[in-house]
Amino acid sequence: MEQRLQSLRWLTVLAVATASFSSGLLCASLTLVESGQISIPFSSVAGATQKPVWSGKAWLGIANQRSAMPSIYEFDQNGRRCEDYVIKIPGAASILITQIARSFNGALAAVGTASDTSSDKHARFLILVPPDRSRQLVIETAPFNIQTITFAADGVLWAVGADVDDNSVLNTPHPMVRRFDSAGQQLSAHTLRTELPGIPAHLHPATMSYLVASRDRVGWYSPEGRVYIEYSLDGTELLRVPHIPDTNIAGSGTNRKGITGLALTDDNYLIVALSPSTATANQELLMLDRKSRGWIAVSGNEPASRTLWIAGANGHEVVSVTGSAMKSFRLTKE
Repeated sequence: MEQRLQSLRWLTVLAVATASFSSGLLCASLTLVESGQISIPFSSVAGATQKPVWSGKAWLGIANQRSAMPSIYEFDQNGRRCEDYVIKIPGAASILITQIARSFNGALAAVGTASDTSSDKHARFLILVPPDRSRQLVIETAPFNIQTITFAADGVLWAVGADVDDNSVLNTPHPMVRRFDSAGQQLSAHTLRTELPGIPAHLHPATMSYLVASRDRVGWYSPEGRVYIEYSLDGTELLRVPHIPDTNIAGSGTNRKGITGLALTDDNYLIVALSPSTATANQELLMLDRKSRGWIAVSGNEPASRTLWIAGANGHEVVSVTGSAMKSFRLTKE
């Protein structure tokens, strides 16, 4: 869930270069133009230790982690603070929230672990909360260890994770994609087997992967699985393309770049932000070219000492943050 929203300077206009990153093909010139900015008072949240995430047209974060009653705080897209939601699990003395998400109609989902005072063991859980906040459904997910979640446009919760035993040993090296309805019933489960190329033995493909959703599909990007896959809302695979070359989750290794953010707009433009590969390298924004199944470079002159972070999409716009200022950008054709 950890998404660092670091202070940075966005250029008001970022022109998309016409040269393809991997295919050598050309595409129409596109421009990412700043369309709005508002202030979000994140610093006003007491007990918040992690940066917020953008989900379901709102900013979400966790306060009072590892307590018996952590809370989900929320700011709407206009910067207004909404009522916090306190999470309680009977018998739990310590609750750690690792993933949170919000649907477009206001439902909440949280993933994490809970423990009591008499045992070192942790129970994995998924919590679902309806838009009216009238109840809290707690589902024990073991052996499924959820790594990332998102709500699709139809309100179905998607989760990607690993199947592990009680000692956190992998039962299978392959990631699992599962879908849940609002009552917590599993709608589908799909195991991504050996078709994933080049899975490193030391990192699971679900680790620090990204789930994103537009109005008609859900995308999963796995830097370590080295693949981007899109699904229709019913779980049918629509698209599979190779990952961005020379990237991984943290930018570790010689001349490797880290993935720092992802956005899938309702126009189905997929934008990926990369950290610099070296101290002197420029940071990059890339866009998926669906015709060539390659990656198109987005030009910009951000200082090499800064890293560009994308929080997600808001309809047809891309969302980022400069300090406490939320900025929106619209992708237009020239």
